[in-house]
Amino acid sequence: VFENIMKNSPSLLEKVCCLEGEMSLPYCGLDKTTLELIRNVEVVIHCAAAIRFNMAVSKILKLNVGGTYNVLSLAERMTNLKAFVYVSTAFLMHSKTPVEEKVYKTKIEPLEALETFQKMPPEWLSSVNEKYGWFPINSYSNFSEIVFENIMKNSPSLLEKVCCLEGEMSLPYCGLDKTTLELIRNVEVVIHCAAAIRFNMAVSKILKLNVGGTYNVLSLAERMTNLKAFVYVSTAFLMHSKTPVEEKVYKTKIEPLEALETFQKMPPEWLSSVNEKILEQHPNTYSFSKRMAENLVESFKDQLPVCIVRPAAILAACKGPFPGWNDTSASISQFYHLIFTGAYQTILINPKTRAPITPVDYAVNTILAAAWRRGTFSDSGFVVYNCVPKGDNTVLNEKIVKWGFEATQKKSNSVMRYMKYPAFSTSEIIFQLKTKIFFMLRSFPLNACRSERRKASLAKHQMKAFILAHVFKMFTLNDWEFLGSNMQKLCQMMSPHDRQIFYTDFAQINWECFTKDFAEGLGRF
Repeated sequence: VFENIMKNSPSLLEKVCCLEGEMSLPYCGLDKTTLELIRNVEVVIHCAAAIRFNMAVSKILKLNVGGTYNVLSLAERMTNLKAFVYVSTAFLMHSKTPVEEKVYKTKIEPLEALETFQKMPPEWLSSVNEKYGWFPINSYSNFSEIVFENIMKNSPSLLEKVCCLEGEMSLPYCGLDKTTLELIRNVEVVIHCAAAIRFNMAVSKILKLNVGGTYNVLSLAERMTNLKAFVYVSTAFLMHSKTPVEEKVYKTKIEPLEALETFQKMPPEWLSSVNEKILEQHPNTYSFSKRMAENLVESFKDQLPVCIVRPAAILAACKGPFPGWNDTSASISQFYHLIFTGAYQTILINPKTRAPITPVDYAVNTILAAAWRRGTFSDSGFVVYNCVPKGDNTVLNEKIVKWGFEATQKKSNSVMRYMKYPAFSTSEIIFQLKTKIFFMLRSFPLNACRSERRKASLAKHQMKAFILAHVFKMFTLNDWEFLGSNMQKLCQMMSPHDRQIFYTDFAQINWECFTKDFAEGLGRF
């Protein structure tokens, strides 16, 4: 989309400055320095919005009405403002009503409606939704995915016990109202697995979500009088690969909440230099934020029954709900899909290093088993679980690529399989050079027939190949070592029957079968 600008006027892009904010916060969460900088803004185009059609009315009003109010309040501080453009939608009324170029009045003022819907009990909201033709808050459409197929078939009544409460992790008590806070007082188990997972997110923003958000969930848990277990889902990639990762919390030089406050106040140019320092000890800002959050969780161990589960890179299910089931929209699934389908001629992977991967059902079972142990045995205390394959039953990267490629290309002839099989490279420069040449050769026939659209598509795939390879290089080029015996102890504490249902023993995984199911699942799900 920026091709013409990059070609004809690249200097224009130097004028673009991206400011990160949060539309649901007053003045979009911008700090005093930034607020002073934007006083001279002349034009505001407000096109940010929640665009899910079936979102609960209370939440979508909070984002689209409350957020718009915050942007308008921000605009009021701009002394030179010449224009404010609000981007709406043409579909404001039912199709039977001709839509004129006018604002359609509502029976209740927008901010009054916003406040009313935030306070309204869920059952009232449901009736209001239905009266106005909106979707109900809890709908079986949420469970229509194939992952729920077995439950829908065998025990559909179980889903009636599921109640979805919408909140905002960045707000105190997750933005829940007084009625809901009262309802959840009797909750016994909390599994906190919500997080920002972009590896290269600005450190100030990712700390706000992953540390500040975790603090808000912990504060919420303190109100639960019957709490038996609080499981925090972290990551196995807390440190650089040169450091064996033990089942303990790695202390930080600064307290988590102090770091959160400091980074929010820090000027952008300081953040940049601090970011470089952080990346000397951590694979990315995501890992740093998770390490900080672990320290925060541990600090609550005397107040709450907390424990930590650390999965590695989460891939497809090994057994349940179906072998090979996975979230195909996840970046790591897309990365392997490109490899298995032959989209890469060269891959940025060290073939002789171990693949640090965790099947999603093993991660889920470990989380549930950890909650069971923490809640059942009062003497279990604070425990960290490295939910990763260790010892003899690990698998090399070259085997993952080989088996996945074979499963995906089984219908191709041997010549095509040989031509498409990717070469390994441990040098990012060589990888980029070979990939560029590969895509250039593929685009030669398109140059002859002047297929601009196809060339643009190839360029997009090339960029995606570069980005994904760069994002995952810390995990694909280095050999990771994970230590500890807590996973083994957890497995031994379960009865034989429970071990069959909540399987957590990585030694039982046949990695060849798992990889082939994963590869086939990438095309099915």
